[in-house]
Amino acid sequence: MQASTRLQIASLALAAVLASAGPGCQGGSEPGDGGQDAEADGQGEDGRDEGSGADVPDGGDAEGLWPWCPDPSAYVGGGWDHLARVDDQALYCVLNQGATVEEDLALKARLRLVPGAYPLPREGLEAACLLPACLELPGGVGSELAGEGWLAVAVEPSGQGQHLTWQLAEPLQAGGRPWSVEISASMYTYSAAAGVPELVLSNRLTRYEAWGELYTSLRLTHAELPYPWQLLPCRPDTESHRQDRATFDRGWMEVWHDVVDDVPSGGGAPAVLARGFGELDGVAFDQRDYFKLGHLIAHHNWGGTFLVMLDTPIGQACGLKLAIPSLDGGGPDPAAWTVGCDLAPLEELTGLVTGP
Repeated sequence: MQASTRLQIASLALAAVLASAGPGCQGGSEPGDGGQDAEADGQGEDGRDEGSGADVPDGGDAEGLWPWCPDPSAYVGGGWDHLARVDDQALYCVLNQGATVEEDLALKARLRLVPGAYPLPREGLEAACLLPACLELPGGVGSELAGEGWLAVAVEPSGQGQHLTWQLAEPLQAGGRPWSVEISASMYTYSAAAGVPELVLSNRLTRYEAWGELYTSLRLTHAELPYPWQLLPCRPDTESHRQDRATFDRGWMEVWHDVVDDVPSGGGAPAVLARGFGELDGVAFDQRDYFKLGHLIAHHNWGGTFLVMLDTPIGQACGLKLAIPSLDGGGPDPAAWTVGCDLAPLEELTGLVTGP
């Protein structure tokens, strides 16, 4: 894909995101009126983006279910005696896609599994099945269920225990096209006498427990994608926190990014850009919206390229782009720019100093 095409795709997606946020980034603000609802001194609450606040079974989290999410009663299955338990942390994001940070901003989606306890088989079979789920695309575009899913279960001996796999594919409709959500879980038990524990779907994809091991993966795809998108926890339980900071003549910016499964990957796993905040021309900003944060990782996730779009422009700037080299020598050359609402660079920010 040509660079100009990538920029066009990202600009279209960003336009939808900004339109959903209100008129500020459509050019309706006064120059210098940042209007950011934020604490930019780094001492504020380490929160995440807040959503609809709808009620979630079993307590819920700060964001809750999106209005278009189905009810747990949408579950389809048989009279099985095993359980999959979905908790309120089962929120998954597409991370670090595309060849440029602008493209990453466009290639985003979030999947939420609806909290609840759902029967699953623990014997080998194939059957219709649906775990209630919902999808969010850029611009607040929601999804709807598009039919039943299909579940395949396999069971085989493994040492003194068992190896069980569940593979579920289910259809959703969003953004005018059909999507497929693929959930795969592989469970190894150490002893057959201990039985088969519940299958927990949450913000940890790899679990090592006294009874055995569980490996979970989720993917999202549609017919026009060249490859399926991997889905990873938006708020990983096994994160390794990183933060980078840059100062420049017109202000400063700090970015927080959390590496998923850092220890097994040696720092090379995808990372969630959770927050970008700072000050430009005396105006504070603080962005925590997943859809307004673009990120391409550097070597071992020490540094990278970061794109932070503002809720309201500061002067002509609709966002800031920051490139920070990796601490071990890889990654981009240090640089920073303001960017327009079309993602094109406006001005290079001089006097740049970067550091952790």
